Amino acid sequence: MSRMIVSAMKSLLSKHAADMMLTDAEVDKVEAATGMLTLKHGELANIGMAAMTMAHKEKDAETVRQAHQGQKSECASRTLAA
Repeated sequence: MSRMIVSAMKSLLSKHAADMMLTDAEVDKVEAATGMLTLKHGELANIGMAAMTMAHKEKDAETVRQAHQGQKSECASRTLAA
């Protein structure tokens, strides 16, 4: 299983590991031209988010190039201070 973590979270993962939570995910759609990834992810209990499918703009172009539909991965979540 690959570990495709949202690029905005990569640096936070090592600094705030105790505040982070990983959940299983699967790539549902890749839009290389726009840099959008759609992920089906499990529950993110630490931020009160149910399992769902959602799209996000991936900042790391290499992650988008390597992603493919059906790819198993994990995603991370963390509540950011206001």
